[in-house]
Amino acid sequence: APGPTSDKIHPRISEVAKRLWLIYIGLTALLIVILKLAGMSFFDAINHALTTMATGGFSTKNASMAHYDSPLIQYSIIFFMFLAGTNYTLIYFGLTRKFKKVWASNEFRMYLVVITAAVVIFTLTVFLKTDAGLEKSFRDSLFQVISLVTTTGFVSTDYTLWGTGAVAICFLLLFMGGCAGSTAGGIKMIRHLTFFKHSI
Repeated sequence: APGPTSDKIHPRISEVAKRLWLIYIGLTALLIVILKLAGMSFFDAINHALTTMATGGFSTKNASMAHYDSPLIQYSIIFFMFLAGTNYTLIYFGLTRKFKKVWASNEFRMYLVVITAAVVIFTLTVFLKTDAGLEKSFRDSLFQVISLVTTTGFVSTDYTLWGTGAVAICFLLLFMGGCAGSTAGGIKMIRHLTFFKHSI
């Protein structure tokens, strides 16, 4: 669990590790099933599920996720990339219906704000600059933003065609990182939040 985190779900570290590993394995298995039902081959479903939850972004296709022009597949990957970039302790709290603890996390709220702001900007940019419809603009924007923030590295479209301003924002998103206690790389939201709080 890279990054600073003070959340505790059990006094014993062995119990914490066991529960978090079960969540990780369970989410991976669930994604395999979803991707298989959505139309992927079993081999591709296993590979993409493993690399999604590990935020590795490796694909069996040269075009990455752009190969699968399926909203169901892409939205499934988006959702699980988002979970992979979330602190696994918060996922545990969510699964045990302790939603107040999830929302009490300043880091998680910042994670949501960064993603939401970037998606709104990109959706408007793509919709106005390309001939893509609103849903496709939103899906591509959401996919790329979460992939960049969590450092997963999947691509669903060539975002360099969105203009220099969008590419510059994409570059900045690479440095954000997901939440501490997630599989995402990057600097981590909590460090940006701490830096911001101590700078004002």
